[in-house]
Amino acid sequence: MKIRAVLLDFDGTLIDLEERWVKPLFGAIMEIKSDINVEKVKRNVGNIIQKSGGKSNHIVLQSIWYIGKISGLNFFQRLLLLAKLRKRRKQFQNITPIDGYQNVLNYVRTNYEKMALVTSASTKTIQKALEDFPEFNVFDVIITRDDVTNAKPDPQALILACKKLGVKPEETVMIGDFPVDIQAAKNIGAKSIGILGSMGKYTKKPLMESNPDIIVETLHDIPDALAQISKN
Repeated sequence: MKIRAVLLDFDGTLIDLEERWVKPLFGAIMEIKSDINVEKVKRNVGNIIQKSGGKSNHIVLQSIWYIGKISGLNFFQRLLLLAKLRKRRKQFQNITPIDGYQNVLNYVRTNYEKMALVTSASTKTIQKALEDFPEFNVFDVIITRDDVTNAKPDPQALILACKKLGVKPEETVMIGDFPVDIQAAKNIGAKSIGILGSMGKYTKKPLMESNPDIIVETLHDIPDALAQISKN
């Protein structure tokens, strides 16, 4: 079946996950416990993302709580971490696009009928991204965690995007950097492309296990991957 629409994730796919999440989060953790093994925690990134599934309004709290736990913080230290991060919310709106994002957006806009942003980020974060980087104002539809009750890998966000785009799930390709993106696509019969990006050292194994149609190293590889899927 012809591919008519492309769905793109945001954090780690189009913008730098390290800048928006990893650096401010680990900075706060190390203020509480300076001897954490950052590499060990990052190696658990696949589990971290899986733990963040479920109710979309709990996704951030679940992720932070789990990361605090595997970082060795006790119950009260994790409460302190949450308190610190509540006061530093603006740090998590540091939007840094990944090299190649404009080429990918232009390619999709030119070669496919429709495109959507399907993200577990908040509407507020996406609004800031659209203000800071007008190049992101190319999506026909934007679905954030505020639009659904269940986060990826639940397919609710993808189903909603397809409905608003007016396409069938099997006419779409989902592009994302974590297994939950791939699983959500598979749950509705869509094609999928996994992108390794800056966290690839830690996500490659779980991403491969999720079995996307294609895995690429960077955004620069997306046009060729899309062309390959569209031929099949």
